[in-house]
Amino acid sequence: RASLPVVTLPANERRDVVCAAVASRGMLRGQMDETFLIRDEGRMIVAREFLPLLQANGLDSFESVMNRQGGETVRSVPGRSTVRLGLLTPAGDQTGVYLKRYEPAYLSPAHTILRWLHWPGADDEALREWRKILRLRQSGFGTASPVAVGQSRRAGLVRRSFLMTHEIPGGIPADRYFMDHLGHTPLARKWRPQTFAEVVAQ
Repeated sequence: RASLPVVTLPANERRDVVCAAVASRGMLRGQMDETFLIRDEGRMIVAREFLPLLQANGLDSFESVMNRQGGETVRSVPGRSTVRLGLLTPAGDQTGVYLKRYEPAYLSPAHTILRWLHWPGADDEALREWRKILRLRQSGFGTASPVAVGQSRRAGLVRRSFLMTHEIPGGIPADRYFMDHLGHTPLARKWRPQTFAEVVAQ
């Protein structure tokens, strides 16, 4: 059974790496050589097809992604932000990605303790969403293409992370779609989150 390689760092640079966390769940088993690459001493996993795009825009390291300025803010709360970035492809064309970043301020003391305890649902949200995207795509759903995911740990705990996905041309958020098409009709009120989850599960 294939598993991801774990990067071993010198003792004076030792840190936990994201590939070890992904390997433990087997989300990329058998796909690393063909589809994904480990970058930045294991702190990033990049979809091979998007590596030239990231390199062309100076986004091929964890810190360069976390420190990227600009873009159109989609959502922003203390410690978590989502922005749309317009990038230039190596061929000179424009394309868009969505970048979701998590900083230490996003973790409350209680959430930090739960994460230490490996409490269900308290794990890193960036990597959790990455796994969900892969599951959906493996099941045939036309969701966003995963571009990259990254983590930085402190004392073994994920404190900073990001998720980057490729923009879906002409795509709109599901909640906006349902509100635009159903409005406040009785059907819209009946379309509860758990109902949507059941439809996806089928």
